[in-house]
Amino acid sequence: MNLKEFMDNQRALTLEEHRELSENREKEMEQKYCIPLSKGTFYPIPKLVGAYRSIIIDEDTVGAEDITLGFARFEPGAFHEKHAHATAEETAYMISGRMVGGVSMKPDDDDDIECIWEPGDVLWVPRGAYHWFYNPFDEPQTHVFMYTRKNLETAGYSIESQGFKEIGLDIQDKQRAGENNTIG
Repeated sequence: MNLKEFMDNQRALTLEEHRELSENREKEMEQKYCIPLSKGTFYPIPKLVGAYRSIIIDEDTVGAEDITLGFARFEPGAFHEKHAHATAEETAYMISGRMVGGVSMKPDDDDDIECIWEPGDVLWVPRGAYHWFYNPFDEPQTHVFMYTRKNLETAGYSIESQGFKEIGLDIQDKQRAGENNTIG
């Protein structure tokens, strides 16, 4: 079956069609158009505690020119301190669990507003806006996220509270060398 046949007939796949499409999935993985989560690259991020982040699509993994896409899992008690991306917008889609977070245009705003993000919610962070997350709940939280730049370095990642202005090439070099197996 192909798209045209499906549109014309709108029926379930036969066993043979399912087998063929499963084989095609393997071919697509080789071409980097279908990427399983297990092929993502762990990318250590300063001041990300108790969470796992994997970059699935970026310049290094598939040659992306304009986006970085990743997956994150925040265990109960995990947090990501207030930070900003000076040259990129960010968006995230909440898959499971809940977390608390906020977005602010000021680094030190006593009037920051936080809310609970739940499955199905979409977060949008404007370029240069400060944002943060934490999981005070009894269950893990997962989401996919995307930056509008080809990697974290070009996204202008910063964490003002620690003086980080960019992730920099030293972390990126560790990613490429596979020396990135600790949460920082």
